[in-house]
Amino acid sequence: MAKRTTTTRKKKKATGQKISYELIGVLFLFSAALGIGQLGFAGIALANFFRFFVGETYPVSLALFGAYGLYLILRGKEPKIRKNWLISGILLYSAALLYLHSQAFMTVVAEGASVVSLTLLTDVRQADTASEMGGGLIGAAFYSGTYFLVSQWGTYIIIGLLVFFGVAVLFGFTTHDVMEIVRKVALIFGHNSKRAVLYTKDKVASSIID
Repeated sequence: MAKRTTTTRKKKKATGQKISYELIGVLFLFSAALGIGQLGFAGIALANFFRFFVGETYPVSLALFGAYGLYLILRGKEPKIRKNWLISGILLYSAALLYLHSQAFMTVVAEGASVVSLTLLTDVRQADTASEMGGGLIGAAFYSGTYFLVSQWGTYIIIGLLVFFGVAVLFGFTTHDVMEIVRKVALIFGHNSKRAVLYTKDKVASSIID
């Protein structure tokens, strides 16, 4: 009797947990649809909330939010995300936020203005999705740091490195693999450059003789 009661309680607990996952999934998916479509006051508020943090990429973050909710609905459990996918996604998304902010606020930061303060003021003064927000508050934090440390061109280099390492992590390349690819590309480039120089010299020499 006691064993049967324990089994029944476990089944009820598992059922309740599954329902809670599905309800959370419905809430996430519904919120994402509202935000992406900017449906009514709630939709605009959600869009502006995500936009405050991730700027013009808010539809991407809302889509991921909705995809997570859809997974909870269909599977009834949390998704197991591979570590390399997660790290790669963070690196690539950070690169996108940094790039967007470096383009949107390049002029004002060169004049010595605070990027974070200006981003906050832009969001407060124009509380709609028509104002330019670049990479949002996260992008502003990244850009203020990189511009202070390595200026605008250094920021572009950091963006390139973030993309490079993001792709490398995504496909599981080690540091050795990456350096092998760099060496092969350098060798091919050097070989082609040498051939181009020799070809040009031959052409110049033949034209002089003629």
